[in-house]
Amino acid sequence: MARLAGLSWASRRSCAAQAGVEATEPTQASSSTGGASDLPRPPSRTQLRMLGLASALPFIGFGFLDNFLMIICGEFIDSTLCVYFSLSTMAAAAIGNTISDCAGIFSGGAVESLAAKFGVEEPYLAREQRQMRVTKVWQYAGQVIGIVIGCTLGCCPLLWLDPEAAQRLKKDRERDHIFDNLVEKVAEMLNAEAAELLFMDAERGDLHARHVTKNLKQHRWNINDGFIGHAVTTGKFVNVAEVQEEPQYTPELHDDFLGPGQRLRNMLCLPVFVGGKIEGAIVVINKRDDDDCGIFTSKDEDVLAAISTHVAVAISDEKENFAQVLESCGRARYGQGDAEWDTANVVRRNTYIKPMLAGMASFLDAESISVVILDEEHDELYTEAASGRMAQRKRRIQVGAGFAGLSVEKGLALAWTINEPGQFQPKHYENYLGSGVDVKSALCVPIFDTRRKCLGAFECINKRTGAGFDADDLKYMQQVAGLFAQMLEGPTAELRRVLALTKQKQQHKVVTQGSSGDGKTILCYLEQAQDLPKGIEGERLLDPYFTFHIVHGDPLLIGEEEDLGNTILKQRQMAMKRASWHIGKSEVRFQQQNPQWDESLAFPVPENLHRVPKNELYLHILLWDYDPLKEDNVVAQASVPVIQMPRMATKNARPYRLHAVDSNYSLKKARIWLSCSRV
Repeated sequence: MARLAGLSWASRRSCAAQAGVEATEPTQASSSTGGASDLPRPPSRTQLRMLGLASALPFIGFGFLDNFLMIICGEFIDSTLCVYFSLSTMAAAAIGNTISDCAGIFSGGAVESLAAKFGVEEPYLAREQRQMRVTKVWQYAGQVIGIVIGCTLGCCPLLWLDPEAAQRLKKDRERDHIFDNLVEKVAEMLNAEAAELLFMDAERGDLHARHVTKNLKQHRWNINDGFIGHAVTTGKFVNVAEVQEEPQYTPELHDDFLGPGQRLRNMLCLPVFVGGKIEGAIVVINKRDDDDCGIFTSKDEDVLAAISTHVAVAISDEKENFAQVLESCGRARYGQGDAEWDTANVVRRNTYIKPMLAGMASFLDAESISVVILDEEHDELYTEAASGRMAQRKRRIQVGAGFAGLSVEKGLALAWTINEPGQFQPKHYENYLGSGVDVKSALCVPIFDTRRKCLGAFECINKRTGAGFDADDLKYMQQVAGLFAQMLEGPTAELRRVLALTKQKQQHKVVTQGSSGDGKTILCYLEQAQDLPKGIEGERLLDPYFTFHIVHGDPLLIGEEEDLGNTILKQRQMAMKRASWHIGKSEVRFQQQNPQWDESLAFPVPENLHRVPKNELYLHILLWDYDPLKEDNVVAQASVPVIQMPRMATKNARPYRLHAVDSNYSLKKARIWLSCSRV
């Protein structure tokens, strides 16, 4: 408004001067003509165009300077003062507009002088002519057009300025404040001496610890160094119970970590994922109290995993927050720690496992006893805990190596003596696995979960009396392995085992006592199988077992599913969670081409098939190859019409042909001897 006022005052002064001259001329003309007419002539078209142009040009300059300076100054203020003093963007716009208005006052005369220099001046008009409506329209129209053009041109800084830069700076400053408080709260929450948040620096290729607790200094960390480097390169969390006892310990990195004389004792480190990429890590250092042996617990891991998810959300784009939450939660759930680096869990277990192993070794009169756990990712076994002569040696061996490796690979208990090696003969029993111990007798018992997948094994070496381990020792070890498996499986293992035991008792009750005679229970007597094929590898025999369940329609006529094995496995896993036992499963017979079962199995017709006509129901029989480490492989199938089954239990087995599901197996002569009845 100040600039507009300046222009109006200049125009008025010019008009007044012109009007004073022009006012005498009409009077003289009037007297000479005898007062024929006192009305002046309207401005010509040329005069109006010049008036519009002269009015527009100054306003083009004013509009350009106004918007140009306001945008430049406002952007600078928004990215500096507003960031540091937490002012709003509107405040930056107001300050920028004030600066541009002040500049307009001082530049008003310069713009008009520049226009006059190029010959653009308002035309000579009488006072009456200036008061005419047509003159006002052209003058104001020129000013409006000029200001619109000038303001539009003044927006040109928007072509190169980043409008989101200031917002990002504000977010970064706010986020930095949040993260600084975060590390302090995390250290307090987990009762740790220190905590830090490190972020990847793509340009330098390292980690920058920008947010640390007060007792730490900001520092940089090589992504290939130490435990933190392992976490950010593998995506696995690290929970180290005692840093100095680990082979990855280096004094230069881990001593004086918190300052002179303050060494790194233990730590918990989780990677931070953003959009599937590792962008940093959150680290807590040195557990303060003596609870849980003074190490970080599984609860601490869960808390830090949740916090790392929120950190990932905080540094990601707001539009991707929901997807980022899901992705980060999934990685926090499945990105388990590497067994070799998750030593805090080992220490927690060893608090109770070591005394347990010492008692077992005394009872079994064994020189050494150890429990080894399966690392599925690397197909290795690692020593969880040990007692006796081999207690000081932590081992990692391939599945299939040594006594424990053979036991886990085959899923069988192993009793071995040097005089009667049986079918198990390890390659090296002298200086066993480099331990300096010569093995004379060994007992290995695999540890199974409720799905009979191998989790590890107990390994006993050398009976002190000189004799081999006997049947009582084997039975005792199997009982211990069953209890130990519950700990490895988690808090619901006991419930799953109770449910499985209940189903087993229900089946046994039906087999021994019969049912109510409603014909809704199927009783199968599995006698044997003959001429079963070799395994996929060519020489290895199957570890066969059969499953039985009732289906609607003949599965052999319906057609083979592309992924029948996985479909049935999913159904079996769902059946494990139900009280009913509508899937019958036989025992596993190891390495036999003509296995004998002599086993009776009972299972009900599923409730959803009760109203289906009997002539449309079939017994679906599947032959499986058991694998203690991976999912079992379905080999063949057969079917029996329910309508053809007698209503009385019988053991008059008859052969049924097995039809291949997997083309790698040859089943021309394979048969299953079976009798089925509805009871």
